[in-house]
Amino acid sequence: MDFIAVDVETANYHRGSICQIGLTTVRNGELQGTETLFVDPQVEFDPFNISIHGIDAASVAGSPTFPEIKEKLRSKMSTLPVISYGAFDRAAFALADDGRVETPFLADHPWINAQTIVRRAWPEHFAKKYNLRLVADTLGLSLDHHDAGSDAEVAARAVVMAAEKFKMNLEQLIARTKQPIIPGSYGLIKYEVGDEVPLAGEVITFTGALALPRAEAAKLANELGAGVSAGTTKKTTILVVGTQDCSKIIGDKSSKHRKAEDLVSQGQTIEFITESDFSAILAR
Repeated sequence: MDFIAVDVETANYHRGSICQIGLTTVRNGELQGTETLFVDPQVEFDPFNISIHGIDAASVAGSPTFPEIKEKLRSKMSTLPVISYGAFDRAAFALADDGRVETPFLADHPWINAQTIVRRAWPEHFAKKYNLRLVADTLGLSLDHHDAGSDAEVAARAVVMAAEKFKMNLEQLIARTKQPIIPGSYGLIKYEVGDEVPLAGEVITFTGALALPRAEAAKLANELGAGVSAGTTKKTTILVVGTQDCSKIIGDKSSKHRKAEDLVSQGQTIEFITESDFSAILAR
């Protein structure tokens, strides 16, 4: 079983603001090593992102920009199927490349969402909750969460463990993801999690003024497999940040935004994306 697991960290809420990339290579079911690259995103670092991954402008000073290394990355990643834990790493590569998620960084190349494999390998643990920290703790894997290299390595190890459990190769694992999370069980979830339904299994909360009417944004999110929550809750997995009405909030972040940051500080996994990133996913 051969593949490359990838993970990215970003400088701010724009998914294309990649500041660190982790790549773990697996050949014949054995980890061959992990490469971690710092990237100069040439944008401002948000203090909240810094508090999560510890990377700031000084950390990436002198590092190459994404355009400067993208062909090297493309060459390395195109040699093997690519795995990432969730759909947002693939979107980040596309946005960093040309600003459009609808033009994939590696068009027509196998890119597998490891969540689809993990949830089916251990449905008793991950049918409903499957963030990477929970997976690492449950499977006994060491994780320096939000270090791209460590995240990529844990995703790779989890997929290898799933293959060993099922006694399957990667192609067979992928075929397994087309089946229900629990064999013989239907109606457990409304959507299968996969690239065909890019937001499947996610719960989105919108905050701030949106260009789209809120009801229309929610409808579009539903069509791509996501649930929508009116407020930030322990079920929220994505916060879509629109233009803030500063007269209604403290500082420059809404109450939903601040609550999401509080939940993340308590260990919950929430992706923060801008409305433009959300629109790019819709256009995919």
